[in-house]
Amino acid sequence: MAAASAAIERAVRAVLADESRVVLETQGDRATYALSIAAFTTGTGALLARWMEDGRVQAPSAVQESFARHLDHGRRRAARVREGVLPALDALLARGITPVVIKGFHTALVYCEEPGVRPMSDVDIVVPPARIDDAEAALEATGFHATTPRVRPYKRDWIAPNVDPRVFSVERPDARSRWQLEVHESFNRSFVEVDANLDREGHRVVPLEVAGRTLSAPTQPLLTLVLACQISSELDSMRLMRLIDLVRVVRADRANGTLDWDELLAAFQHTDAARFAYPALALGEDLAPGTIDQRVLASARAASSWGVRHTVERLVPGGGFMDRTSLVARLMWADSPLGVVRSAMQLLARGLSRGRPGIVAWRALFRRMASGAFTVGVADERGNGSTAPQHPAAASQVRDASEVPRQAAQQTPQPPRLPRRTG
Repeated sequence: MAAASAAIERAVRAVLADESRVVLETQGDRATYALSIAAFTTGTGALLARWMEDGRVQAPSAVQESFARHLDHGRRRAARVREGVLPALDALLARGITPVVIKGFHTALVYCEEPGVRPMSDVDIVVPPARIDDAEAALEATGFHATTPRVRPYKRDWIAPNVDPRVFSVERPDARSRWQLEVHESFNRSFVEVDANLDREGHRVVPLEVAGRTLSAPTQPLLTLVLACQISSELDSMRLMRLIDLVRVVRADRANGTLDWDELLAAFQHTDAARFAYPALALGEDLAPGTIDQRVLASARAASSWGVRHTVERLVPGGGFMDRTSLVARLMWADSPLGVVRSAMQLLARGLSRGRPGIVAWRALFRRMASGAFTVGVADERGNGSTAPQHPAAASQVRDASEVPRQAAQQTPQPPRLPRRTG
């Protein structure tokens, strides 16, 4: 699995670098199966299959056939999700509510070769806080039902009446697996005890056409902030696919003139998002050198905490797994000793407030500690003695936004270590 994940990351790096001949390497008797699993966990299977169709990536026929199944299910699932969510969108529009489409559903429609290459389990939309009750009434009228309670700020999951709640595969995408509509009232992103105040850029939206309906979507610099904060807050979930999204968006919007680095730097100041965006920006620059402006990267690093820098320096773009975590990673957003204590208490309180599910979660955490899957320090995905390049920002001693990080050496990364599932 480790070798498969590293091979996929190397192929993605090569395609993003526009290399003329990209080969997805295979080794061993079970290489095809391992590559398929790694493609599923990194979220890249359908995209790599599309690149194989387009001639951008070469692979043995067995690998091509395996990945073609990812793309087939991805295409069918994308069509199914789009058709399933349209009644909800129509109901909202009929009540004068224009939802803002964010994250994967947006990037799949606008920035990808086709929607089917971008896996997703949620369709995320933002509606005005004053219209939440109207939005819920509209969804209920179309047969959607809530699967989570209301929380503040409002965020709630809704499932369509014809969606099967089962998960049909844990080895590859399946067109039949559950999807849900996730409704938000805010662009803000919560990081334990503090928020990235992205609503201060909430006016940065543009029209988005979806199947003949006019919705809205974030534009720059809000779009980069939304994507970066999502990646940073969920580093163990489809990290590589989401970083590809970020690289695509930054490159496309720099080319069309909608992303201005000075505007993003200004947005850092009044949203307090720089420190939260840093992991995503550093990993994006690692994956595709030259994508992120060095002033932006330096500013984000200077605003980040020791815990964030400690964590980022040990990550690779193609890593990330749900079964291993660390105390430092859980508390890395705190920017002071008191903040660490408050963050720890808040995590504890969250677990206790959930009742029995919280107790079960804490028991699982203790089991992970006993198995070594939960540690104090962050596991080094680059490996001890690795020749992998450091993150461009981690390679320098940046202390403020005026310092420009040195370029990292371009070497092949060592494969990340992926743990076995412990339960």
